[in-house]
Amino acid sequence: MKREEKVAEFLREEGYNVSEEDILIAQLIPSFYKVLSLLHLNMFF
Repeated sequence: MKREEKVAEFLREEGYNVSEEDILIAQLIPSFYKVLSLLHLNMFF
């Protein structure tokens, strides 16, 4: 499983709606992956 898919799975478990298109974009644009990663961090602050 790629890191983007792991992040998407985690975010889905946390209640975020992450589409397959989001994962494809994250694979093509690394900065989008960072945004997805930071989304789950923001919920703790």
